[in-house]
Amino acid sequence: MKGDSGSLLRHALWLDAANRAWRAHLPAHLRGHLRLGNLDDDGCLWTLADTPAWAERARLASLDLLNAARASGLIAHKIKVRVAKPQPLPQYTLEKPPTAASVAAVKQIMAILQQDETAD
Repeated sequence: MKGDSGSLLRHALWLDAANRAWRAHLPAHLRGHLRLGNLDDDGCLWTLADTPAWAERARLASLDLLNAARASGLIAHKIKVRVAKPQPLPQYTLEKPPTAASVAAVKQIMAILQQDETAD
């Protein structure tokens, strides 16, 4: 995967890992209600809260959010909080195991992504 789709996938994977690391350092009462939306080039940490009430609590705890970002290795200088209801996880049911072709395709894609990372 090259170009926009590869970089988009890498960013999504990075964002997921950064979100898990950041949430591990959040105060316990905020952990289940906030998630990392993005970290832009200006050092603005975009935080997503599941309700307006939790968004306000996050704004009041912005120093704690910044400290959690720094503790998890993110370089953030300011916090922006938006309300975004959590998306339900998709329900997957495997009726049959993946085919050999599917497994081979996934392995090829992962190899290409790893090559792109080493080339960057």
